[in-house]
Amino acid sequence: MRDHADYIPKIYFIALALRRSACILHFVPFHVAIPLSSFRNTSERATNNLNQLPTYTIVGKRRYEHFQESMQSLLQSGKHSDFVITCGDDTYNVHKSIVCSQSDFFDAASRFGKEGEEGKVDLPDDDPETVKNMMQYLYGLDYHLPSDNASGPIHVMLPRDPSASMNNTAITWARRVDMTVWKLGTVLVEAIQRYHPQIYKDSDRAIMLQLDDKAQELAVNEVYNHVVTVSNNFTKEFPDPPCCKYLRTHAEVYALAEKYNISGLKEAAAEKFQDTMEDIFTGQSFYDTVRFVYTSTPDTDDCLRDIVAGRIAVEKNVYGMYPELG
Repeated sequence: MRDHADYIPKIYFIALALRRSACILHFVPFHVAIPLSSFRNTSERATNNLNQLPTYTIVGKRRYEHFQESMQSLLQSGKHSDFVITCGDDTYNVHKSIVCSQSDFFDAASRFGKEGEEGKVDLPDDDPETVKNMMQYLYGLDYHLPSDNASGPIHVMLPRDPSASMNNTAITWARRVDMTVWKLGTVLVEAIQRYHPQIYKDSDRAIMLQLDDKAQELAVNEVYNHVVTVSNNFTKEFPDPPCCKYLRTHAEVYALAEKYNISGLKEAAAEKFQDTMEDIFTGQSFYDTVRFVYTSTPDTDDCLRDIVAGRIAVEKNVYGMYPELG
């Protein structure tokens, strides 16, 4: 098992040691946040827009929500179903008028061959969880993951100046600290919420620690002590934050939508993929997802690939990485 004392050297007080070290500060100033305008959270923008809507529009939104609930009820109950879709242990008693109107594949399956005669189609090669997300979309024009219900910040970030000049040693330190803070995101957010609720309340999706702020410097120290306590002096492995899995989930939903020609689902998955990118550190799980993106869709489909390329460009700008890319 990896010794966390080796790769998390007191988290350097969550990078506080970097602040106090003049030589590191020379290379890694922590006072300007990275502009990630390409990865703004769409749900936050939607909420802000909703607050500005007139009353009658909000009422219309509520009626639409009631309609969505009734559609989900149809899927769950199978009432008036006239076709069956199975995947693994899951069975969906669906409605041709809903499913087949959104997918040429299911339209053909319901009308021709063995599937048409039996009124049933099996999806043996697909992941049941991904199919579940697809069915949720077909009956609600959206699908939801646990992260969608987050009511507060879900990770911690350190502001970094992308214009700063860094040598190789400084780059290594910068990535190491950023990876550590991201890796411990869930624990750090819980600690900040517990010891400094105002910092938690004032943050949106990410808590941006300003290490030149005395109050937040105190928070960093208290958070560090909390992390040491809950992690038994770093003797256990910390799991990747849930957003790692969710990035891959959205890529899988996108690939399934491509397979069954559901254009609306592709758009929804791409939007969620881009939003989740804001919460991801470009570690191993990120590149595992990149490989999946490039092997699960046709070469002519560059939607997710463009999002990936944009994120790598941000990394190059921040850390000076990938010099071979020019």
